Amino acid sequence: MYEILKTIILPPASLLIFAVVGLMLWRAGAVMRRLAVAALFLLYLLSTPAVGDGILAALEVIPPMAVDEPWPDGGGAIVILSAEARSTPEYVAPSPGSMTLERLRYGAVVHRATGLPVLVGGGVPSGQFFSLASVMQRSLTEDFQVPVSWVEGLSQDTHENAVRASAILKADGISWVILVTHAWHMPRAKRVFEGAGLTVMAAPTAFTVDRSGRGGRVGEWVREFLPSARAMQNSYLAFHEILGQAFYRMAYPSGPGVLL
Repeated sequence: MYEILKTIILPPASLLIFAVVGLMLWRAGAVMRRLAVAALFLLYLLSTPAVGDGILAALEVIPPMAVDEPWPDGGGAIVILSAEARSTPEYVAPSPGSMTLERLRYGAVVHRATGLPVLVGGGVPSGQFFSLASVMQRSLTEDFQVPVSWVEGLSQDTHENAVRASAILKADGISWVILVTHAWHMPRAKRVFEGAGLTVMAAPTAFTVDRSGRGGRVGEWVREFLPSARAMQNSYLAFHEILGQAFYRMAYPSGPGVLL
């Protein structure tokens, strides 16, 4: 039910619903006609790189991590958050999705640069039989030759990631982490992990392409306003994250607290 509601609320589904309603009731009056036109125009804008990439990039307020910066005192760990997995029958087992793989790749880079132990976090997706964390563990060990010290396979969202990972790490005397996730997801993730009592060094990855340095050739500007599936996906991710940040600030104003 949650996934259905999320799909309906976020673009493009929400805008398509408004557009269909407006078109069906086109003869009902000017309000319905304006609704249909506005929904279709917004749908077009959100499907362009200029808007879709721009909204997502605006969420990436935490800069890349400098690996040579000083670490806090005491033991630390690398925490890599999951995103998704996909069915891969050719491998006889599920594999990390593209976003999860981007996080794993950078997590492996950070591990080789620091030598810190790794925790992977991600629960069982709806309707599946495997945890995302188990998929991540297998990929890190087999594909990247990176050992995994802790597997947290119960969390269903970033809040649970923070609470469960904090409990696991504190039990082993670890009080600070290098947190690996997408750049647009990092502000919310960092906030909840700090609220769970950990000192966090942010290691964002997979930044949206910076378009500010592009030249002024006509073809480049035209492409910025041509609809694409990738730009619409970025718009979806951006609005999903904006709603997530707003919800977390209301639900956890002083930190994520504990799981009930």
